[in-house]
Amino acid sequence: MMRTRLFGLLLSVAPIAAQEFTDEKLPEVGMKVSVFRKLSRLPIATGKDEVSPLKARFAPKDDADKINGARGIYEWSLEVMEFPKSRPALPADATPQQQEHEAELAKKRASSFKDYVTTGKDPQSQERKFVVQDREVPAKGKSVAYRYWEYMDLHAMHRGTTENWKQLWYTWGATYETPEAEVAFVASVPIQRGEKPAEKHAAWCTTMVKSAMPLTEKDASAQKGQPAKSGEAKKEGKSEPAARTESLEKARKNIAGLKGWDVFTSENYALMFSWDADKPEKRAPMEAFAKELAGKLEKMRALYLESFPAHDNMAKAYSIVRVCHNFDLFEQYSHDEHKRDGAFNPGSKELVLYKGDVPGGAATNPDSAALREGWLQFADAYFLSPRPKSVAADPNAGDRPSVETHVWFAEGFGEYFGAFTMAGGKSSYQGSRTAKLAIKTAINENRAVAVRELVSWSKDRFTGTGRPGYVAQSYAIVDMLRRGKKELGAAWDASWDKILDAYRDSMLETGVCKKAVEVAFAGVDWEKFESTFARWVKEFLK
Repeated sequence: MMRTRLFGLLLSVAPIAAQEFTDEKLPEVGMKVSVFRKLSRLPIATGKDEVSPLKARFAPKDDADKINGARGIYEWSLEVMEFPKSRPALPADATPQQQEHEAELAKKRASSFKDYVTTGKDPQSQERKFVVQDREVPAKGKSVAYRYWEYMDLHAMHRGTTENWKQLWYTWGATYETPEAEVAFVASVPIQRGEKPAEKHAAWCTTMVKSAMPLTEKDASAQKGQPAKSGEAKKEGKSEPAARTESLEKARKNIAGLKGWDVFTSENYALMFSWDADKPEKRAPMEAFAKELAGKLEKMRALYLESFPAHDNMAKAYSIVRVCHNFDLFEQYSHDEHKRDGAFNPGSKELVLYKGDVPGGAATNPDSAALREGWLQFADAYFLSPRPKSVAADPNAGDRPSVETHVWFAEGFGEYFGAFTMAGGKSSYQGSRTAKLAIKTAINENRAVAVRELVSWSKDRFTGTGRPGYVAQSYAIVDMLRRGKKELGAAWDASWDKILDAYRDSMLETGVCKKAVEVAFAGVDWEKFESTFARWVKEFLK
Protein backbone atom coordinates (compact mmCIF):
# COMPACT_ATOMS: atom_id res chain seq x y z
CA MET A 1 0.00 0.00 0.00
CA MET A 2 1.25 3.47 -0.79
CA ARG A 3 2.46 5.57 2.14
CA THR A 4 1.17 9.08 2.54
CA ARG A 5 4.69 10.53 2.86
CA LEU A 6 6.13 11.61 -0.48
CA PHE A 7 9.69 12.42 -1.38
CA GLY A 8 9.31 16.12 -2.08
CA LEU A 9 12.24 16.75 -4.37
CA LEU A 10 13.03 16.59 -8.03
CA LEU A 11 14.85 13.42 -8.96
CA SER A 12 18.47 14.00 -9.91
CA VAL A 13 19.35 11.72 -12.78
CA ALA A 14 22.45 10.84 -14.70
CA PRO A 15 22.61 12.07 -18.30
CA ILE A 16 22.06 9.60 -21.15
CA ALA A 17 23.88 9.51 -24.46
CA ALA A 18 22.08 11.48 -27.15
CA GLN A 19 22.14 8.51 -29.54
CA GLU A 20 19.72 6.72 -27.21
CA PHE A 21 17.01 9.15 -28.38
CA THR A 22 15.35 9.86 -31.73
CA ASP A 23 13.71 13.13 -32.73
CA GLU A 24 10.03 12.57 -33.53
CA LYS A 25 8.11 15.26 -35.40
CA LEU A 26 4.48 15.83 -34.40
CA PRO A 27 2.93 18.15 -37.01
CA GLU A 28 -0.53 17.65 -35.51
CA VAL A 29 0.57 19.69 -32.48
CA GLY A 30 3.31 21.73 -34.15
CA MET A 31 6.15 20.28 -32.04
CA LYS A 32 8.91 17.69 -31.97
CA VAL A 33 10.28 15.63 -29.09
CA SER A 34 13.22 13.32 -28.35
CA VAL A 35 11.98 9.78 -27.69
CA PHE A 36 13.96 7.04 -25.94
CA ARG A 37 14.93 4.10 -28.16
CA LYS A 38 12.72 1.59 -26.30
CA LEU A 39 9.54 3.42 -27.36
CA SER A 40 7.93 3.44 -30.79
CA ARG A 41 5.07 5.56 -32.00
CA LEU A 42 1.79 3.68 -32.20
CA PRO A 43 -1.33 4.90 -33.96
CA ILE A 44 -4.13 5.80 -31.59
CA ALA A 45 -7.65 4.50 -32.14
CA THR A 46 -9.49 6.19 -35.00
CA GLY A 47 -12.84 6.53 -33.25
CA LYS A 48 -14.42 9.91 -32.70
CA ASP A 49 -13.48 10.57 -29.06
CA GLU A 50 -14.59 14.13 -28.48
CA VAL A 51 -13.30 14.29 -24.89
CA SER A 52 -9.83 12.73 -24.81
CA PRO A 53 -6.91 15.16 -25.34
CA LEU A 54 -4.59 12.36 -26.56
CA LYS A 55 -2.88 13.18 -29.87
CA ALA A 56 0.03 10.72 -30.00
CA ARG A 57 1.39 7.77 -28.03
CA PHE A 58 4.79 6.07 -27.83
CA ALA A 59 5.03 2.62 -26.23
CA PRO A 60 7.22 -0.52 -26.33
CA LYS A 61 6.74 -2.59 -29.46
CA ASP A 62 7.72 -5.88 -27.78
CA ASP A 63 8.36 -7.40 -24.35
CA ALA A 64 12.10 -6.69 -24.46
CA ASP A 65 11.38 -2.95 -24.26
CA LYS A 66 8.94 -3.20 -21.36
CA ILE A 67 9.80 -2.78 -17.68
CA ASN A 68 10.27 -5.83 -15.46
CA GLY A 69 8.45 -5.85 -12.15
CA ALA A 70 7.79 -8.24 -9.29
CA ARG A 71 4.54 -9.40 -10.90
CA GLY A 72 5.67 -9.57 -14.51
CA ILE A 73 6.41 -7.07 -17.26
CA TYR A 74 4.76 -3.67 -17.58
CA GLU A 75 4.12 -1.41 -20.50
CA TRP A 76 5.23 2.20 -20.07
CA SER A 77 4.67 5.15 -22.34
CA LEU A 78 5.12 8.72 -23.50
CA GLU A 79 1.85 10.42 -24.39
CA VAL A 80 1.24 13.71 -26.16
CA MET A 81 -1.89 15.69 -25.28
CA GLU A 82 -3.38 18.88 -26.66
CA PHE A 83 -5.70 21.35 -24.94
CA PRO A 84 -7.00 23.87 -27.53
CA LYS A 85 -7.35 27.48 -26.43
CA SER A 86 -10.62 27.75 -28.35
CA ARG A 87 -13.06 25.42 -30.09
CA PRO A 88 -15.25 25.93 -33.17
CA ALA A 89 -18.71 27.25 -32.34
CA LEU A 90 -21.78 25.25 -33.26
CA PRO A 91 -23.50 26.39 -36.46
CA ALA A 92 -26.37 28.81 -36.03
CA ASP A 93 -28.86 26.16 -37.16
CA ALA A 94 -27.68 23.50 -34.68
CA THR A 95 -30.51 21.32 -33.43
CA PRO A 96 -31.45 21.21 -29.72
CA GLN A 97 -30.00 17.68 -29.61
CA GLN A 98 -26.66 18.92 -30.96
CA GLN A 99 -26.62 21.79 -28.48
CA GLU A 100 -27.34 19.44 -25.59
CA HIS A 101 -24.67 17.04 -26.79
CA GLU A 102 -22.08 19.83 -27.00
CA ALA A 103 -23.00 21.06 -23.50
CA GLU A 104 -22.41 17.56 -22.10
CA LEU A 105 -19.04 17.32 -23.86
CA ALA A 106 -18.00 20.71 -22.47
CA LYS A 107 -18.55 19.41 -18.93
CA LYS A 108 -16.29 16.41 -19.55
CA ARG A 109 -13.50 18.12 -21.48
CA ALA A 110 -10.48 19.53 -19.69
CA SER A 111 -9.65 23.14 -20.48
CA SER A 112 -5.96 22.68 -19.59
CA PHE A 113 -3.50 20.08 -18.40
CA LYS A 114 -3.93 21.36 -14.85
CA ASP A 115 -7.68 20.91 -15.13
CA TYR A 116 -7.13 17.43 -16.59
CA VAL A 117 -4.85 16.06 -13.88
CA THR A 118 -6.30 17.76 -10.80
CA THR A 119 -10.08 17.45 -11.22
CA GLY A 120 -10.55 13.74 -11.97
CA LYS A 121 -10.95 14.12 -15.73
CA ASP A 122 -7.82 12.02 -16.29
CA PRO A 123 -8.97 8.35 -16.33
CA GLN A 124 -5.53 7.33 -14.99
CA SER A 125 -6.02 9.36 -11.80
CA GLN A 126 -6.24 6.89 -8.92
CA GLU A 127 -5.30 8.00 -5.39
CA ARG A 128 -3.12 10.65 -7.05
CA LYS A 129 -0.41 12.42 -5.02
CA PHE A 130 1.49 15.37 -6.47
CA VAL A 131 5.23 15.78 -5.98
CA VAL A 132 5.75 18.80 -8.25
CA GLN A 133 2.75 20.77 -9.40
CA ASP A 134 2.71 23.30 -12.24
CA ARG A 135 6.24 24.64 -11.65
CA GLU A 136 7.32 27.27 -14.16
CA VAL A 137 10.63 26.59 -15.93
CA PRO A 138 11.93 29.55 -17.98
CA ALA A 139 13.52 29.29 -21.42
CA LYS A 140 17.27 28.65 -21.39
CA GLY A 141 19.56 28.53 -24.40
CA LYS A 142 17.82 26.55 -27.14
CA SER A 143 15.25 25.13 -24.71
CA VAL A 144 11.83 26.77 -24.61
CA ALA A 145 9.81 27.57 -21.47
CA TYR A 146 7.51 24.94 -20.01
CA ARG A 147 5.57 24.09 -16.86
CA TYR A 148 6.66 20.96 -14.98
CA TRP A 149 4.76 18.23 -13.10
CA GLU A 150 5.48 15.02 -11.18
CA TYR A 151 2.88 12.83 -9.50
CA MET A 152 2.11 9.27 -8.41
CA ASP A 153 -0.97 7.08 -8.86
CA LEU A 154 -1.91 3.84 -7.13
CA HIS A 155 -3.56 1.68 -9.78
CA ALA A 156 -5.71 -1.37 -9.13
CA MET A 157 -4.25 -4.17 -11.26
CA HIS A 158 -5.37 -7.73 -11.94
CA ARG A 159 -4.28 -10.89 -13.71
CA GLY A 160 -7.18 -13.11 -14.67
CA THR A 161 -9.96 -13.34 -12.08
CA THR A 162 -7.96 -14.39 -9.02
CA GLU A 163 -4.87 -12.17 -8.72
CA ASN A 164 -5.38 -8.53 -7.70
CA TRP A 165 -2.94 -5.94 -6.39
CA LYS A 166 -2.14 -2.22 -6.17
CA GLN A 167 0.68 -0.90 -8.36
CA LEU A 168 2.35 2.48 -7.82
CA TRP A 169 3.07 4.49 -10.99
CA TYR A 170 5.21 7.59 -11.34
CA THR A 171 4.52 10.26 -13.96
CA TRP A 172 6.50 13.21 -15.29
CA GLY A 173 4.85 15.92 -17.34
CA ALA A 174 5.82 19.13 -19.10
CA THR A 175 3.41 21.50 -20.83
CA TYR A 176 4.29 23.94 -23.62
CA GLU A 177 2.38 26.88 -25.07
CA THR A 178 1.74 27.13 -28.80
CA PRO A 179 -0.35 29.84 -30.48
CA GLU A 180 -3.35 27.50 -30.68
CA ALA A 181 -3.06 25.25 -27.65
CA GLU A 182 -1.31 23.96 -24.56
CA VAL A 183 0.61 20.78 -25.46
CA ALA A 184 1.57 18.27 -22.75
CA PHE A 185 4.22 15.54 -22.89
CA VAL A 186 3.56 12.91 -20.23
CA ALA A 187 5.73 9.86 -19.40
CA SER A 188 4.74 7.15 -16.90
CA VAL A 189 6.51 4.09 -15.47
CA PRO A 190 5.70 1.53 -12.77
CA ILE A 191 7.67 1.91 -9.53
CA GLN A 192 9.55 -1.29 -8.80
CA ARG A 193 10.36 -0.67 -5.12
CA GLY A 194 9.09 1.76 -2.49
CA GLU A 195 7.92 5.17 -3.66
CA LYS A 196 10.81 6.07 -5.90
CA PRO A 197 11.19 5.15 -9.59
CA ALA A 198 14.43 3.61 -10.81
CA GLU A 199 17.05 6.25 -11.62
CA LYS A 200 17.38 5.10 -15.24
CA HIS A 201 13.62 5.30 -15.74
CA ALA A 202 13.59 8.80 -14.35
CA ALA A 203 16.39 9.74 -16.73
CA TRP A 204 14.57 8.38 -19.76
CA CYS A 205 11.32 10.13 -18.89
CA THR A 206 12.61 13.52 -17.76
CA THR A 207 14.83 13.77 -20.83
CA MET A 208 11.85 13.14 -23.07
CA VAL A 209 9.28 15.48 -21.52
CA LYS A 210 11.79 18.34 -21.21
CA SER A 211 13.07 18.01 -24.80
CA ALA A 212 10.04 19.29 -26.73
CA MET A 213 10.59 22.10 -29.25
CA PRO A 214 8.38 23.89 -31.80
CA LEU A 215 8.64 22.59 -35.34
CA THR A 216 10.67 24.82 -37.61
CA GLU A 217 9.61 25.79 -41.14
CA LYS A 218 12.19 23.30 -42.41
CA ASP A 219 10.61 20.52 -40.30
CA ALA A 220 7.14 21.35 -41.58
CA SER A 221 8.32 21.42 -45.20
CA ALA A 222 9.94 18.01 -44.81
CA GLN A 223 6.67 16.55 -43.49
CA LYS A 224 4.63 18.00 -46.36
CA GLY A 225 7.08 16.61 -48.88
CA GLN A 226 6.70 13.00 -47.79
CA PRO A 227 5.19 10.82 -50.55
CA ALA A 228 1.85 9.12 -50.15
CA LYS A 229 1.91 5.48 -49.10
CA SER A 230 2.13 3.20 -52.10
CA GLY A 231 -0.22 0.64 -50.60
CA GLU A 232 -3.18 2.99 -50.30
CA ALA A 233 -5.99 2.22 -52.68
CA LYS A 234 -6.99 4.95 -55.09
CA LYS A 235 -10.48 5.15 -56.52
CA GLU A 236 -9.95 7.51 -59.40
CA GLY A 237 -13.04 9.17 -60.80
CA LYS A 238 -15.29 7.78 -58.08
CA SER A 239 -17.19 10.23 -55.91
CA GLU A 240 -17.25 9.10 -52.28
CA PRO A 241 -19.85 10.16 -49.66
CA ALA A 242 -18.49 12.81 -47.29
CA ALA A 243 -18.57 10.41 -44.34
CA ARG A 244 -16.40 7.90 -46.23
CA THR A 245 -13.89 10.50 -47.29
CA GLU A 246 -13.63 11.71 -43.71
CA SER A 247 -13.23 8.23 -42.21
CA LEU A 248 -10.55 7.26 -44.74
CA GLU A 249 -8.67 10.50 -44.11
CA LYS A 250 -8.73 9.77 -40.38
CA ALA A 251 -7.30 6.32 -40.99
CA ARG A 252 -4.52 7.76 -43.18
CA LYS A 253 -3.65 10.45 -40.66
CA ASN A 254 -3.71 7.86 -37.88
CA ILE A 255 -0.71 6.05 -39.34
CA ALA A 256 0.93 8.89 -41.27
CA GLY A 257 4.69 8.77 -40.91
CA LEU A 258 4.64 5.57 -38.82
CA LYS A 259 6.86 2.67 -39.76
CA GLY A 260 5.25 -0.73 -40.12
CA TRP A 261 1.71 0.46 -40.92
CA ASP A 262 -0.25 0.94 -44.14
CA VAL A 263 -3.90 1.25 -45.22
CA PHE A 264 -6.04 0.27 -48.19
CA THR A 265 -9.77 0.26 -48.92
CA SER A 266 -12.28 -2.25 -50.22
CA GLU A 267 -15.87 -1.42 -51.12
CA ASN A 268 -17.03 -0.86 -47.54
CA TYR A 269 -13.92 -1.19 -45.36
CA ALA A 270 -10.74 0.77 -44.69
CA LEU A 271 -8.14 -1.71 -43.45
CA MET A 272 -5.01 -0.70 -41.58
CA PHE A 273 -2.45 -3.46 -41.21
CA SER A 274 0.87 -3.69 -39.38
CA TRP A 275 4.09 -5.66 -39.69
CA ASP A 276 7.46 -5.71 -37.95
CA ALA A 277 9.05 -2.51 -39.27
CA ASP A 278 12.52 -3.98 -38.71
CA LYS A 279 11.72 -6.82 -41.12
CA PRO A 280 10.49 -5.36 -44.45
CA GLU A 281 9.93 -8.84 -45.84
CA LYS A 282 7.05 -9.27 -43.35
CA ARG A 283 4.95 -6.61 -45.06
CA ALA A 284 3.88 -8.63 -48.11
CA PRO A 285 2.36 -11.60 -46.23
CA MET A 286 0.51 -9.31 -43.81
CA GLU A 287 -0.87 -7.24 -46.69
CA ALA A 288 -1.99 -10.40 -48.49
CA PHE A 289 -3.63 -11.66 -45.31
CA ALA A 290 -5.43 -8.34 -44.75
CA LYS A 291 -6.69 -8.24 -48.34
CA GLU A 292 -7.98 -11.79 -48.08
CA LEU A 293 -9.83 -10.80 -44.91
CA ALA A 294 -11.28 -7.77 -46.69
CA GLY A 295 -12.77 -10.02 -49.36
CA LYS A 296 -14.35 -12.27 -46.76
CA LEU A 297 -15.72 -9.30 -44.81
CA GLU A 298 -17.34 -7.92 -47.96
CA LYS A 299 -19.01 -11.25 -48.73
CA MET A 300 -20.14 -11.61 -45.13
CA ARG A 301 -21.54 -8.09 -45.14
CA ALA A 302 -23.79 -9.13 -47.98
CA LEU A 303 -25.01 -11.96 -45.75
CA TYR A 304 -25.70 -9.54 -42.88
CA LEU A 305 -27.76 -7.42 -45.26
CA GLU A 306 -30.01 -10.35 -46.15
CA SER A 307 -31.39 -10.31 -42.60
CA PHE A 308 -30.76 -6.64 -41.89
CA PRO A 309 -31.70 -4.73 -45.06
CA ALA A 310 -29.97 -1.41 -45.61
CA HIS A 311 -31.89 1.67 -44.53
CA ASP A 312 -31.42 5.36 -45.28
CA ASN A 313 -30.15 6.28 -41.81
CA MET A 314 -27.32 3.75 -41.57
CA ALA A 315 -23.91 5.26 -40.92
CA LYS A 316 -22.19 5.76 -44.30
CA ALA A 317 -18.54 5.92 -43.22
CA TYR A 318 -16.03 3.20 -44.07
CA SER A 319 -15.90 0.49 -41.42
CA ILE A 320 -12.39 0.67 -39.96
CA VAL A 321 -10.46 -2.58 -39.54
CA ARG A 322 -7.08 -2.79 -37.80
CA VAL A 323 -5.06 -5.97 -38.43
CA CYS A 324 -2.25 -6.39 -35.88
CA HIS A 325 0.85 -8.49 -36.35
CA ASN A 326 1.47 -9.13 -32.67
CA PHE A 327 -0.64 -9.75 -29.60
CA ASP A 328 0.53 -6.66 -27.69
CA LEU A 329 -0.84 -4.41 -30.43
CA PHE A 330 -4.09 -6.36 -30.47
CA GLU A 331 -4.56 -5.91 -26.72
CA GLN A 332 -3.89 -2.18 -26.94
CA TYR A 333 -6.59 -1.59 -29.55
CA SER A 334 -9.22 -4.22 -28.69
CA HIS A 335 -9.78 -3.35 -25.00
CA ASP A 336 -11.66 -6.63 -24.49
CA GLU A 337 -10.11 -9.16 -22.14
CA HIS A 338 -12.67 -11.83 -23.10
CA LYS A 339 -11.61 -12.06 -26.74
CA ARG A 340 -8.21 -13.25 -27.89
CA ASP A 341 -8.21 -13.21 -31.70
CA GLY A 342 -10.58 -10.44 -32.71
CA ALA A 343 -12.77 -7.81 -31.09
CA PHE A 344 -14.98 -4.92 -32.10
CA ASN A 345 -14.11 -1.92 -29.94
CA PRO A 346 -17.33 0.12 -29.55
CA GLY A 347 -15.35 3.09 -28.24
CA SER A 348 -13.10 3.49 -31.27
CA LYS A 349 -15.54 1.79 -33.71
CA GLU A 350 -12.62 -0.33 -34.93
CA LEU A 351 -12.71 -4.02 -35.74
CA VAL A 352 -9.38 -5.22 -34.32
CA LEU A 353 -7.94 -8.53 -35.54
CA TYR A 354 -4.77 -10.47 -34.81
CA LYS A 355 -2.87 -13.07 -36.78
CA GLY A 356 -0.69 -15.41 -34.77
CA ASP A 357 -0.65 -17.35 -31.51
CA VAL A 358 -1.80 -15.86 -28.24
CA PRO A 359 0.46 -16.09 -25.17
CA GLY A 360 0.45 -19.68 -23.98
CA GLY A 361 0.61 -21.07 -27.50
CA ALA A 362 -3.10 -21.19 -28.33
CA ALA A 363 -3.77 -20.76 -32.05
CA THR A 364 -6.20 -18.06 -33.19
CA ASN A 365 -8.95 -18.25 -35.77
CA PRO A 366 -8.90 -14.81 -37.40
CA ASP A 367 -11.44 -15.78 -40.08
CA SER A 368 -14.10 -16.71 -37.54
CA ALA A 369 -13.22 -13.68 -35.41
CA ALA A 370 -13.53 -11.37 -38.41
CA LEU A 371 -17.00 -12.66 -39.28
CA ARG A 372 -18.17 -12.68 -35.65
CA GLU A 373 -16.83 -9.27 -34.69
CA GLY A 374 -17.56 -7.86 -38.14
CA TRP A 375 -21.23 -8.39 -37.37
CA LEU A 376 -20.88 -6.37 -34.13
CA GLN A 377 -19.29 -3.55 -36.12
CA PHE A 378 -22.04 -3.74 -38.74
CA ALA A 379 -24.72 -3.68 -36.01
CA ASP A 380 -23.11 -0.61 -34.44
CA ALA A 381 -23.54 1.28 -37.71
CA TYR A 382 -26.97 -0.24 -38.31
CA PHE A 383 -28.69 0.54 -35.00
CA LEU A 384 -28.41 4.29 -34.53
CA SER A 385 -30.25 6.41 -32.00
CA PRO A 386 -33.67 7.11 -33.60
CA ARG A 387 -34.02 10.65 -34.90
CA PRO A 388 -37.03 12.67 -33.73
CA LYS A 389 -39.55 13.00 -36.56
CA SER A 390 -39.16 16.79 -36.38
CA VAL A 391 -35.49 16.55 -37.36
CA ALA A 392 -34.52 16.05 -41.00
CA ALA A 393 -32.67 12.87 -41.91
CA ASP A 394 -28.89 13.09 -42.18
CA PRO A 395 -27.42 10.51 -44.58
CA ASN A 396 -24.08 10.61 -42.77
CA ALA A 397 -25.69 10.11 -39.33
CA GLY A 398 -22.75 11.93 -37.81
CA ASP A 399 -24.62 13.49 -34.93
CA ARG A 400 -26.27 10.35 -33.55
CA PRO A 401 -24.73 7.71 -31.29
CA SER A 402 -25.17 4.00 -31.90
CA VAL A 403 -27.68 2.15 -29.73
CA GLU A 404 -26.61 -1.07 -28.03
CA THR A 405 -28.96 -4.00 -28.49
CA HIS A 406 -29.33 -6.67 -25.82
CA VAL A 407 -26.23 -8.83 -25.45
CA TRP A 408 -28.16 -12.01 -26.32
CA PHE A 409 -29.06 -10.45 -29.68
CA ALA A 410 -25.67 -8.92 -30.45
CA GLU A 411 -23.42 -11.74 -29.26
CA GLY A 412 -25.86 -14.45 -30.33
CA PHE A 413 -25.81 -13.19 -33.91
CA GLY A 414 -22.05 -12.67 -33.60
CA GLU A 415 -21.49 -16.34 -32.78
CA TYR A 416 -24.01 -17.32 -35.46
CA PHE A 417 -22.29 -15.35 -38.23
CA GLY A 418 -18.90 -16.43 -36.90
CA ALA A 419 -19.95 -20.03 -37.51
CA PHE A 420 -19.90 -19.49 -41.28
CA THR A 421 -16.91 -20.37 -43.42
CA MET A 422 -15.89 -18.80 -46.71
CA ALA A 423 -14.57 -21.01 -49.49
CA GLY A 424 -14.60 -20.53 -53.22
CA GLY A 425 -16.39 -17.22 -52.85
CA LYS A 426 -19.34 -18.88 -51.11
CA SER A 427 -20.49 -18.90 -47.48
CA SER A 428 -21.43 -22.06 -45.64
CA TYR A 429 -22.95 -22.35 -42.16
CA GLN A 430 -20.96 -24.88 -40.13
CA GLY A 431 -22.17 -24.14 -36.61
CA SER A 432 -20.09 -23.54 -33.50
CA ARG A 433 -18.76 -26.68 -31.82
CA THR A 434 -17.51 -24.75 -28.80
CA ALA A 435 -20.82 -22.99 -28.18
CA LYS A 436 -22.79 -26.18 -28.82
CA LEU A 437 -20.78 -28.12 -26.24
CA ALA A 438 -21.14 -25.35 -23.65
CA ILE A 439 -24.92 -24.93 -23.90
CA LYS A 440 -25.59 -28.65 -24.33
CA THR A 441 -23.70 -29.36 -21.12
CA ALA A 442 -25.58 -26.59 -19.31
CA ILE A 443 -28.96 -27.96 -20.50
CA ASN A 444 -28.08 -31.53 -19.51
CA GLU A 445 -26.90 -30.38 -16.08
CA ASN A 446 -29.90 -28.07 -15.63
CA ARG A 447 -27.64 -25.00 -15.36
CA ALA A 448 -28.95 -22.99 -18.29
CA VAL A 449 -30.64 -19.66 -17.61
CA ALA A 450 -34.34 -19.48 -18.46
CA VAL A 451 -34.60 -17.96 -21.94
CA ARG A 452 -37.31 -15.59 -20.71
CA GLU A 453 -34.78 -14.14 -18.25
CA LEU A 454 -31.74 -14.14 -20.53
CA VAL A 455 -33.35 -12.09 -23.30
CA SER A 456 -34.03 -9.30 -20.80
CA TRP A 457 -30.57 -9.21 -19.24
CA SER A 458 -28.55 -6.00 -19.45
CA LYS A 459 -24.87 -5.96 -20.41
CA ASP A 460 -23.65 -6.05 -16.81
CA ARG A 461 -25.18 -9.52 -16.34
CA PHE A 462 -23.02 -10.98 -19.13
CA THR A 463 -19.82 -10.87 -17.06
CA GLY A 464 -17.58 -13.09 -14.97
CA THR A 465 -16.94 -16.79 -15.39
CA GLY A 466 -20.49 -17.41 -16.63
CA ARG A 467 -20.12 -15.17 -19.68
CA PRO A 468 -19.02 -17.90 -22.18
CA GLY A 469 -22.04 -19.99 -21.22
CA TYR A 470 -24.43 -17.05 -21.58
CA VAL A 471 -23.02 -16.23 -25.01
CA ALA A 472 -23.31 -19.90 -26.05
CA GLN A 473 -26.96 -19.91 -24.99
CA SER A 474 -27.55 -16.68 -26.91
CA TYR A 475 -26.08 -18.33 -30.00
CA ALA A 476 -28.40 -21.32 -29.55
CA ILE A 477 -31.43 -19.00 -29.30
CA VAL A 478 -30.52 -17.26 -32.56
CA ASP A 479 -29.74 -20.59 -34.23
CA MET A 480 -33.20 -21.94 -33.31
CA LEU A 481 -35.01 -18.80 -34.42
CA ARG A 482 -33.14 -18.82 -37.74
CA ARG A 483 -33.40 -22.53 -38.62
CA GLY A 484 -36.09 -23.93 -36.34
CA LYS A 485 -39.15 -23.50 -38.55
CA LYS A 486 -37.72 -25.84 -41.17
CA GLU A 487 -36.19 -28.37 -38.76
CA LEU A 488 -38.95 -28.58 -36.13
CA GLY A 489 -41.94 -28.85 -38.44
CA ALA A 490 -45.18 -29.15 -36.47
CA ALA A 491 -43.39 -28.40 -33.20
CA TRP A 492 -42.69 -24.87 -34.39
CA ASP A 493 -45.03 -22.16 -33.10
CA ALA A 494 -46.11 -19.49 -35.61
CA SER A 495 -45.68 -16.76 -32.96
CA TRP A 496 -41.93 -17.37 -33.12
CA ASP A 497 -41.74 -16.38 -36.80
CA LYS A 498 -41.60 -12.66 -36.04
CA ILE A 499 -39.27 -12.58 -33.01
CA LEU A 500 -35.99 -11.56 -34.64
CA ASP A 501 -37.49 -9.21 -37.20
CA ALA A 502 -39.77 -7.58 -34.62
CA TYR A 503 -36.83 -6.99 -32.28
CA ARG A 504 -34.81 -5.45 -35.12
CA ASP A 505 -37.64 -3.18 -36.25
CA SER A 506 -38.49 -2.01 -32.74
CA MET A 507 -34.85 -1.12 -32.06
CA LEU A 508 -34.71 0.89 -35.27
CA GLU A 509 -37.92 2.71 -34.39
CA THR A 510 -37.44 3.32 -30.66
CA GLY A 511 -33.86 2.47 -29.68
CA VAL A 512 -35.24 1.03 -26.41
CA CYS A 513 -34.10 -2.52 -25.59
CA LYS A 514 -36.85 -3.25 -23.08
CA LYS A 515 -39.52 -2.21 -25.54
CA ALA A 516 -37.94 -4.31 -28.29
CA VAL A 517 -38.07 -7.48 -26.16
CA GLU A 518 -41.70 -6.82 -25.22
CA VAL A 519 -42.66 -6.39 -28.88
CA ALA A 520 -40.61 -9.32 -30.14
CA PHE A 521 -41.84 -11.87 -27.60
CA ALA A 522 -45.43 -10.65 -27.32
CA GLY A 523 -47.85 -13.59 -27.30
CA VAL A 524 -45.10 -16.22 -26.88
CA ASP A 525 -46.03 -19.28 -24.78
CA TRP A 526 -42.90 -19.34 -22.63
CA GLU A 527 -43.40 -22.85 -21.29
CA LYS A 528 -43.56 -24.20 -24.83
CA PHE A 529 -40.63 -22.06 -25.96
CA GLU A 530 -38.39 -23.21 -23.07
CA SER A 531 -39.13 -26.92 -23.59
CA THR A 532 -38.65 -26.63 -27.36
CA PHE A 533 -35.37 -24.76 -26.85
CA ALA A 534 -34.03 -27.56 -24.63
CA ARG A 535 -34.98 -30.09 -27.29
CA TRP A 536 -33.37 -27.95 -29.99
CA VAL A 537 -30.07 -27.86 -28.16
CA LYS A 538 -30.04 -31.63 -27.66
CA GLU A 539 -31.17 -32.67 -31.16
CA PHE A 540 -30.73 -29.93 -33.76
CA LEU A 541 -28.16 -27.31 -32.70
CA LYS A 542 -25.18 -27.09 -35.05
